[in-house]
This record gives sequence, structure tokens and C-alpha cells, in this order.
Amino acid sequence: MSAAHSNVEMATLPPRKHSVTIKVQAERRTPLQLLLQMGFPRHRAEKALTATGHKSVQLASDWLLAHVNDPTIDLVTMREYILYAVPVGQLMEQLQSFWEVSANECGWNGAHNFFPHISLTSFFKAPNEHTERLVAILKHIMEDNSIKLGGQVKLENYMSPNFMGLFVEDEHIEDFNRITMNFVDQVSNLAVPVKPHIKALHLTIAYQFPSSQFHELKSIVESSVDPNATASWEIRLYSRDSRFSGKHVYKVNYSHIPREPDELELRTGDFVYLAPEDVENSPDSWVEGTSWLTGCCGFLPVNYVERTAETDAWTLHASFSISSDHSIDEIENLSSPKSLFFQKKSDVHEEDFGSNSDIPALYENLKVEKAENRQLYIVRHGERVDFTFGKWIPYCFDERGSYMRKDLNLPLSVPQRASGPPGFLFDSPLTQVGELQARLTGEALRLAGRKVSSVYCSPSLRCVQTCHNILLGLGIANDLPIAIEPSLFEWLGWYTEMLPEWLCPEELVNFGFNIDVYYEPSIKIEDLKNIVTETVENYYNRSYELVKKAISQTGGNILFVGHASSLETCTRQLIGKEPLDNPSFLRNIQKVSYCSLAAIEETDGGWEVCEPPIAPITHSNNHRFDWKILMAERKA
Repeated sequence: MSAAHSNVEMATLPPRKHSVTIKVQAERRTPLQLLLQMGFPRHRAEKALTATGHKSVQLASDWLLAHVNDPTIDLVTMREYILYAVPVGQLMEQLQSFWEVSANECGWNGAHNFFPHISLTSFFKAPNEHTERLVAILKHIMEDNSIKLGGQVKLENYMSPNFMGLFVEDEHIEDFNRITMNFVDQVSNLAVPVKPHIKALHLTIAYQFPSSQFHELKSIVESSVDPNATASWEIRLYSRDSRFSGKHVYKVNYSHIPREPDELELRTGDFVYLAPEDVENSPDSWVEGTSWLTGCCGFLPVNYVERTAETDAWTLHASFSISSDHSIDEIENLSSPKSLFFQKKSDVHEEDFGSNSDIPALYENLKVEKAENRQLYIVRHGERVDFTFGKWIPYCFDERGSYMRKDLNLPLSVPQRASGPPGFLFDSPLTQVGELQARLTGEALRLAGRKVSSVYCSPSLRCVQTCHNILLGLGIANDLPIAIEPSLFEWLGWYTEMLPEWLCPEELVNFGFNIDVYYEPSIKIEDLKNIVTETVENYYNRSYELVKKAISQTGGNILFVGHASSLETCTRQLIGKEPLDNPSFLRNIQKVSYCSLAAIEETDGGWEVCEPPIAPITHSNNHRFDWKILMAERKA
């Protein structure tokens, strides 16, 4: 230090004239609160946190960034959860080795779709907002000191020509059952039904393999898996995206930059969901798939990916040891997910998703499209049978109530109703032309690049059929469930005596429609029936309240499928105008033809009517042909 610096004295703080002591306590915000503060909608924040195991705000925000172009980002769905007991230690190492050797030498069998485990429950669905409650319930159960394994879990080897596994011996089944039943009982308080597995607990080694491979697999098991190998056990809670149940998971080995608009960008290390029948029947080795990383869909070359375990794409929410040599403190450390994936088979590990400020490698260089203004689409149903054919029910049903198709424009089949054919009197189905009108509408929206994130539909059968066919045209009928909303039913002033007896959501599901059976409508059907008198203004308000609720509770574009009057009542008050008087209201709706579509767009100042993104449908009447005219005699 120089002499000049050595002579410099440290500056001292002068005393303050007025000393005020303020106790400042930093407010601890939850990850959800932080994401909301960052400006993310609640439903998106909850979805991101659940999909990433509530691991960190950074990981959840990275997930949201990656899914910015996901067409289903605003689709509110419930994930499927499952409770597993998983061995750790020498036994797990032997099982992992067997998984690899058996796959290489004998090919894929059903066991390779999962990591080694014992199932303690069946899959069950729960809303995203319940995820932390599920983890807390499991943690509370596992903190009970009485829930410990009293030594090495004894397993018995079982082999048959179509199944191989390790069965838990009776003395330890009760230990697992105590955990399972406590969990099932407490989760039921959340109105979440869970089916326990309490009998014949086992760890599957191989199944769904050709009988010709039995002896070879048996030999590999006997040489590589010792049921008495040392192992501690962990109770783990996993979840998966319920929309991809039945799909196979493939790991991306080679990157791909799309050359056509319908191709999917591939990133090494990502996973894609593929339908097995598409892979098997593809004529050119290109199949349509969905990216786990981004949620985007498109076509990809099959030879760029390879089949991997479904569990590689699952989320681990909690893991607790039940071995007697772990203390409660160690259980606390195990309660945070160590990895999102089965690390033996996956190249995507926790360290790839750092909780620091570094953007994870898989999230880099994502193309973010400029966000478009949010739009609402309100559509009238398609052509209906009763308005086309008049008194069609006596003509199309025999004395036993069996449906008979008497015209090509009549539906191929109709749902079974508890009230029988008379139930169609006030709840008519669509004609074949009506279904075509709806599909054309959906296809036009898809070709226009318009995406729909939520859909609400009147309970009328003709509206449900219209909605289903629009979603078919959009290509999302299997992904986007329909919310049945009685508020969308038309003006009650036209139903002075009684309302129709609509099919319930379960009946609609049985007929093949993708219905959100967990949706809570704004107005229940019973409450709608209790309305004695409804003015036109009341009807406007009923529709407006639903639209406001839908806007506040969802994101992205919304589709409403209703009646001719819906295009008027769902839009007028939202754009700042007063409801029409009765005569003007009736004149307006007479100008709304089948499958007419109204569009309104969100602007800085609110909402305004905009030009629909698709052209209207126009066609002429087609009178019924009577072939007997060909036998007519010439008139003199």
C-alpha cells in the first residue's frame, strides 16, 4: 500500500438526528404467486408448476416459454397421477441391467414401457391446483414413524409363458397397504377418487412378449436378477399428461428443421408422442406427433426417433424412503424430486434444467411467434333434422323404437335416450349436411391458422354435434373436451311449457363425444328449468355472464357453439352496446343461417366485432327426389 493511501482515514457515519427502527420482514411468496406477479395467467402458471413438479419458478417459466406456441396451452386438463413403490440399490441395478439386455436380445415388451416398480394405486385424475395438496398428504403419511419396513422386503420369483415378475411376500404386503389406504382415504377428502392396489403386490419384469421368447427371457432373469438382492424402497408420486394416454413415447436422436409448414421441429433430447397405429401404417415413414418440450404438433421422420419408456416423459412430484435405516431428516431431503425422468434411459436430467439464471439447453433458440389478439368465435349449429324433414320421428322409428335411416341426409345413427324417440321432439339431431357444414367450418378455421383453446356448448344435441364436427375439422376433437353449458341454450321465451330433456354428459360420452365431465356450468340445468319467465334482456344477461366468466377463467381463443340468437346475445354487451328490444332482436336472429360464425376481438380498449376469419357457407335447397316420376305416363 502506498504512503498516500496509508494516511487516508476511514470515513465514519454521522449520527442521525432522528433514529427510527423499522422491522422489515421479507414476504415469502410461493412459486405460484411469483409467476402471477410476473404476469402469467393463473391456469398457465398452475399447469407449468405441475408439469415441472413444482421444482422451481425458473423451471416453470422455462416451461411456459417453451410452450408459447402450444395450441393447447390454455386447455385446462387434469393430469393423471399414480403412486409407486420403487426399489433403490443393488436390486434396482440388476433390474435396469435386465431391462437393457432383454430389450437388446428379445426386443420390446410391455415392461419396457415403465421403470421397475410396484403399483400401489391405479391412475387417478386431479386438478392442477391440488398437486401440492397431494404431495403434502403423502409427506404427512410418510412422516409417521410407524410406517417403516421391518427389514429386507422378501420377493418371490414368478414366471409363466406370458408374465414374469417378483411378488411381495405376505409379511410385507401390510406395510405397503397401510401407506396406500392412508393415502387413498385422505385424497378422497379432495373429491378425488383413487383405486388402491392392495392384493398380489408385484414388480413386473416382463409381459406382452411372444411365447417363443419365454425360455430366453427366463434364462436372462435367472442369470441377472436375484430377488434377495439388497434394496431400500421409496414411495413416489408421479404424474403424466392424460391427453397422451395410449400414445407411445419416442426419444429424439436427430434434430430436424421443418421444410414444410406441417412438419415438427425436432431437438435432440426431446420426446415426442406418437400413435402406434400411425407408426405401423405410415406409407412414407413420416408420422404426426406432439413434442413433449413445446406441445407443438407436426409430422416427423420416424427414423429420427426411437421408442423409449413412457415414464421418461413423466413428472416426479415426491419421493420418500420407507426403509428403516432412514431418519425423518433424510425423508425431508428425499421429498423433493431428484429427477423428472428415469435417468437410466433418458438423456434429459435435472441438471439440464438448472434453477439458476442460465436458460436450459433444450429451451434455447425457440421460435416465438408474435402473439395475436385474443378472439372469441360464436357459431350457430348446423342444419337440423326436424326443420328439414318436418315430422320425422314416426317416419324413422319403428314400433320397437329402433331407428331407420330413410334418407341419405338423415344421420347414420342417433343416441339412445331414456325417454325413447319422443325425446328427439324438442332436441333434434343434425342432418348429414349439418355435420358437413360444421366440419367445413372447423377445416376453414384450421386453414386460416386459427387455434381454439377452450370450447363451450349448449346442451342441445344439434349444438353438441356441431361442436364435435368443428373440432374434427380443426383436428383437435380428441384433445379438447367440450364444456356443456346450459347458459348457452336459446331464449326460454320460446319454451313456455317445458324445456327439452337433454342427454347428460355421460350419455354424450357413451355416444362418442369428447365431453368434459368435470366441468361446472355457470347455470345448472335444474336452475334453468326453475326460471318461470325470462325476458329477452334476462337472456342477454345470462349469455353475457357466461362469456365474462369464460374470458376470465381461460386464455387463448374461445369457441362458443349455440343457437341463432347466441351470436347476438354473446357479443352485444361485451362490445359495450345495450341489448336490443324484442322486435329488433327477433329480426336480427332471422338473418343467422346454419353454422354462421361471429368473431369478436380483444383490443386495448375492450372488445370489438371483427371480420370473421373464414368465409360463410352458402348452398341451395335440394328437394327430395321421387324416382317414380320416371314411370309417369305422357299426358294427352
